[in-house]
Amino acid sequence: KIGPTQLTFGGMLRTGTTKAACAVLLSLSALIGRKLWLRRLARLALESVSGYTAPGFERSRAAFEQNFRELREDGAQVCVWVHGHQVLDLCGGLLDADTLSVVFSCSKVLESLALAIAVDRKLLRYEDEIARHWAEFSQNGKGTTTVVQLLRHEAALAAIEPLDVFLPIPAQEQFLAQQTPNWFQDRERRCLYHAVTRGLYTGIILTRVDPAKRTIGKFIQDEIVKPLSEVAEGGRSGAVDFFLGLPESKQKHVSTASEHSRLFIVVQLVLPRWMCKLLFAKMDLLYPWELKGIKALLLGGKRSIIRRSLDAVRFTTQAKPRIPRMDALFNSPEYRALELASASGCASARGLAKVAAALAGRGTLQGVTILSPEGYESACRHGAPVYDEGFHRPLAYTAAGWGADRFEVYGFPGWQGWGGAGGSICVWNDEYNVALAYVPTRLTSRTAKPRGLRILHAVCQDVGVPFFPESY
Repeated sequence: KIGPTQLTFGGMLRTGTTKAACAVLLSLSALIGRKLWLRRLARLALESVSGYTAPGFERSRAAFEQNFRELREDGAQVCVWVHGHQVLDLCGGLLDADTLSVVFSCSKVLESLALAIAVDRKLLRYEDEIARHWAEFSQNGKGTTTVVQLLRHEAALAAIEPLDVFLPIPAQEQFLAQQTPNWFQDRERRCLYHAVTRGLYTGIILTRVDPAKRTIGKFIQDEIVKPLSEVAEGGRSGAVDFFLGLPESKQKHVSTASEHSRLFIVVQLVLPRWMCKLLFAKMDLLYPWELKGIKALLLGGKRSIIRRSLDAVRFTTQAKPRIPRMDALFNSPEYRALELASASGCASARGLAKVAAALAGRGTLQGVTILSPEGYESACRHGAPVYDEGFHRPLAYTAAGWGADRFEVYGFPGWQGWGGAGGSICVWNDEYNVALAYVPTRLTSRTAKPRGLRILHAVCQDVGVPFFPESY
């Protein structure tokens, strides 16, 4: 079986013809046999894994190590909590346990939690029309759009005209209020993943309803990060490593992300399905909805609603009018300093996992409550799945905007949370009080997050959480 490492040289070399040549050579080596030097690389990668493993969670550690053994990682962290206590805290490769990484849409977990806290404190209701708290928002037919529609990606504001995120906040507010919805909710119910735009709007709403008029990044620090930092584990500092709008003093503590070659995906687009099943391991096979999404992007054109939803913001400055690669953007201090509530959070797996552990405890972790039990239940309400035109499959979102069944299709019912572009995941199961966060530095273009789900699969086995068969 050929894995993405053998086909794309695993991101070890990433420039010009060297990368292409190495990809070809390693493809041949994978077909002919494993080379001694490849085994050496795998051994060195495996030896870099360190951290704490509680008794009974050796299988979970082995799953994390397997990703390194197969050269799927440049650097990664994983952290797991069960019943309010940390049972797994590992790092490897380019990451140590305290290094921060951009976690992309995993930021939405805390964005949604911030809105849930505001609702819990009666600052607004999920059913409120947004215009009740932001009168200018009602322009161009948006007057009846509600907070819950925005959080569930049904607000028809995914594909707005591109916003310059470096504009002053008042100018951004005016620009966003003037946008025309992609469709009108009173005529049809549709769902299209608001990859970046949801956080633009929720940030403004939260600032307007907050008596202290804090930005969403400041609100998260005050109401989530600081309270949970009082929880210490294993004699270590309890600090929660999460920043929305990374301060200058923390920039040097952030990892460098690298973009995985997309050759592995292109090959699966070209080859027939039966041949892909013969060549690739099951966890490396693209799911039908992934293939459908990639084809929609390639064939839809620049003005398609899917493409426009991904191009809804511009990341340009006078100093950097054009950023040639996505990883160059994500590694820039300018991007990390932005308060894009849906996309620019910087965190460690430890930080994300502690927040998820509080949610697995229905709002409380070791006596520290950030969300009341009633507030948690209200935030978790969800209806029947709706076909998400961005994911090309039905999805059920909670009232707060977490994925209620985000990973059920991969074999994990009962897990809420979300995943980030590149492969990070932040999930919890409140029935079994289990939480997991996984953060890699090598970015992949898949919505399935197979590296993280391989670890979740092992955690389910170690804890005894039901799952239905899948191979990772």
